[in-house]
Amino acid sequence: MQLHQTQSLVLKTTSYRDKDLVVHFLTKEFGKKTGIFYGARSQRSAYRSMSEPFSLLGIEFSEKENADMITIRSADLLESHVDLRKNYHHFLLASYFTELVHISLIPDPESEAYFELLENALNHLPTKKDITAHKIEFELKLLHLLGVYPQLEHCVICSKPVFQEVPKKTELNPKINRLYQIDISHGGVRCETCFTSNSQSILINPGSFMFLNRWSKTLRNFNSLEIRPTRQNLAEINPLIQESFKLHLPRQPKASSLLEKALDGVGQKSSTL
Repeated sequence: MQLHQTQSLVLKTTSYRDKDLVVHFLTKEFGKKTGIFYGARSQRSAYRSMSEPFSLLGIEFSEKENADMITIRSADLLESHVDLRKNYHHFLLASYFTELVHISLIPDPESEAYFELLENALNHLPTKKDITAHKIEFELKLLHLLGVYPQLEHCVICSKPVFQEVPKKTELNPKINRLYQIDISHGGVRCETCFTSNSQSILINPGSFMFLNRWSKTLRNFNSLEIRPTRQNLAEINPLIQESFKLHLPRQPKASSLLEKALDGVGQKSSTL
């Protein structure tokens, strides 16, 4: 069997037998892989520290055709990300990121893009002052990689260019001020003529719509756009993202509800200062 060498990020571990761990990896070149660290639950095992969440490893492995698991020949710890486990909010967010990647369907040839997304998010997390913005940045980039980022230039129902519309009153939009409706089930924006009461359609204000539109064109971080998301942007975009994940992922991340509660607490504290 051919040996492969690659970098990998630990996404999840589960106990196996008395002293072993089943480890789920995201590799840089070969997609997601699963292998066993034999003896990793032993206090003296070198694998013990390597099996911690978010760890970056260099591994050498072999793989039989159509096998469910790889055989890990050797592993080296490159980065433990121990600081992420010392801060409660950072730990929750890092856990959420890794779980999102773990439950996403990632074709092996596209592995490097997902690997770089997760690695950069973990590396930069300790330096981010606004972790809510960092969360949404990761989520939007993940939606783009998954190919389900909402289409924003033309109405997904009638194909009319959205920016050429004249705002008008409707039952769902009684004010003259323009609102934009993102239909998650159809994958993009509806013009005001095609507004619907579909529960998977979300109304957002012009500022949030423009932010999403500019971000989708550049696919860079918030600073490179020379704009930062406002609190209103973050509040309106988050439901859109969560509905997209519900539709396109096999399940909701288990860390999601706990993270939302923690971030709500952070927002309440900052609003009282």
